[in-house]
Amino acid sequence: MLTVVDSVVDPGGRDYTEDLLFTRGDICFVADGASPVADCPFGGHPSIARWLVRSFGECFGRRYDPSEPFPRQVGACMERIAAACPLEDVDASLRPSFTISSVRLAGDTLSLDTIGDSAVYLLLRDGRIVRFYDDRVVPFAARTLVAAKAVRSGRADAAQIVRQRCENMSRRNRPGGYWVVGYEAGYEAEFLSARYAAEEVDRILLCSDGFDRLFVDFALAAPREVLAGQLPLGEAISRLRDYERRHGDEAEYPCVKRHDDATALLLRPE
Repeated sequence: MLTVVDSVVDPGGRDYTEDLLFTRGDICFVADGASPVADCPFGGHPSIARWLVRSFGECFGRRYDPSEPFPRQVGACMERIAAACPLEDVDASLRPSFTISSVRLAGDTLSLDTIGDSAVYLLLRDGRIVRFYDDRVVPFAARTLVAAKAVRSGRADAAQIVRQRCENMSRRNRPGGYWVVGYEAGYEAEFLSARYAAEEVDRILLCSDGFDRLFVDFALAAPREVLAGQLPLGEAISRLRDYERRHGDEAEYPCVKRHDDATALLLRPE
C-alpha cells in the first residue's frame, strides 16, 4: 500500500483551492485545476475550475478500477462529466481543465502517470532523486512570465497577460502545444508514464506547480529535504508564502501569480 507520510493543501491568496488531493490505499494523485482567463462561479463552487476538479474526484472515487490504465480512467470520468454538463454555452477560453500526477502500487510495481505541470519526485533507495514532469507546458508558461514581468516593470499593461494566456490556451490539447485534462479530446494518449519496482523507491512526492515553485522558481529548498522528511510540508509552505509576500511585487519575480494553490503529498510504498 501507499502510506501517507505528510500532506498539505494551501490556497495561498484566496479562501478556496482549485487543487485536489486524492488518496486511497493503492493509488494517490494530485490534480491542479486551471483557472480560465476570467474566474466565474459555477455549480455551487467559487470557480469553474474548482467545480471540475471536485466533480472529477467524486467520479474517480466511485468508478476506480485497479485493472484499468489510469489515463483511461481519467478519460472515462471526463466523458461522464461532459455528458452531464456539456458546457456548450461556455466559450472555449472559459472551459476548465486540470493537470494531474498519480502514483499507483500494483503488486511490486509503482506506476506513475502525469500530464501538465504537476510534478512527481522520487527518492530512490540508492540515494538518487528523480523528477518526473511533463515539460511541454514550459515554453508557454515562459511566455506568460515575460508578459507579467513587462507589466510589473511598467513596460506593458495588465491586458498583455490576458492576451498571452488566451494565445496559450489556443494551443491547449493540440499537437505542438501542451496537454492537460479537459473537455477537448486526445489528451489520454499524451500522458507520460513510468514504472519502477517498489523496492527501488523509498519516498514519493506528488505536488502541484504552486508547491513545486519552492524548488524550481524560488530555490528555497532541495527536493531531498522534503523527501527525506527534513523539511515538513507545513514548514515548506510557510517558507514559500513568506518569500511570496516579500518578493511578489518585484519586477523580476519569477512567477506570473504572486500566490498559487500549493498542494503536496509525501508517500512511502509498503
